[in-house]
Amino acid sequence: MGENKEKISAGQVIGNILEGIWTIIKLAVFIGIITGVVGFLLSRNLMIRGRNGNRESVKGMTASKSVGTNKSNEDEKVKEWLKTVKREKITLTADDKKILVARKIVMDEQNNKWVVVLHGYNGSMEDIYDIAMHYALNGYNVLMPDLRANGESEGSFLGMGWTDRLDVINWIDVILEENPSAQVVIHGVDVGADTALMLAGEPLKSSIKVIVAEGAYTSAWDVIKTEYEARYKWPVFPFLNMMNPVMKVWAGYTLKEADAVKQVKKAQVPILLIHGKKDTYATDDMVSEIDKSVASVHEVFTIETGTHGDCRYAEPENYYNKTFDFVGKYIE
Repeated sequence: MGENKEKISAGQVIGNILEGIWTIIKLAVFIGIITGVVGFLLSRNLMIRGRNGNRESVKGMTASKSVGTNKSNEDEKVKEWLKTVKREKITLTADDKKILVARKIVMDEQNNKWVVVLHGYNGSMEDIYDIAMHYALNGYNVLMPDLRANGESEGSFLGMGWTDRLDVINWIDVILEENPSAQVVIHGVDVGADTALMLAGEPLKSSIKVIVAEGAYTSAWDVIKTEYEARYKWPVFPFLNMMNPVMKVWAGYTLKEADAVKQVKKAQVPILLIHGKKDTYATDDMVSEIDKSVASVHEVFTIETGTHGDCRYAEPENYYNKTFDFVGKYIE
């Protein structure tokens, strides 16, 4: 009788263990399905071209009264300037086979000075023609890419600077194929600024001389978290965290991986950070954290009346004087 009881007890233990394992498997599958569904829906609403909408988190900022007038003036100047230059459409096949598009304006084929101008969130090269014009009038040839999933470039998933950093390095190689002696400035606004800072942490060719970054944020996680909180009443944890595994599979990177602070700790190229004092999106604290982390020679220039991405319209004279003063130290 005693032996029989022992056998029954051992069988029950094994059965309980197997039942526990099966329960854990079912729970893991359930969590995986919930994570996938929630992560997919949030990724689609926040990161997918055409579905992501405009940022709610920047709507509370009040631009300086001069911004509208100065932007209108710049737009008129750009319109006239474009009549005098030749824009060439060029394409690039990215590492993931996406076709990317840029416009090139060559002011002087004998000139080695180049600038790559990078637009912001949900934008295109059309948004930064005014910056390109100022560089061109100062003797630079210009390349203006549409970042992936923006403008004419292919892609569904926004790169938030991370996948874009490698695309821009490839665009610079296009310049160097044509002009091996090129000295390249990278000037970015918003996502374009973070693209520039994120690529600063990569092994770069000596042709890249200087970076100008306006309205840069610390990481994709930080700003998507800000946008998430502006749109939804749900807690950040665990819902926003559910995006990361979905993005890793779908887009090839996670929000926390796209980290400008981490990248600039490896920077060797000089960097000018331009910050709007009234910017509540890329905040004072973010700029301070980036400033403390940059390993290379750098400066922070604050536009007192600027908000997010409008510093060149808020105080155009100060903006461009500082830009060309800083850039001129490193471009011959």
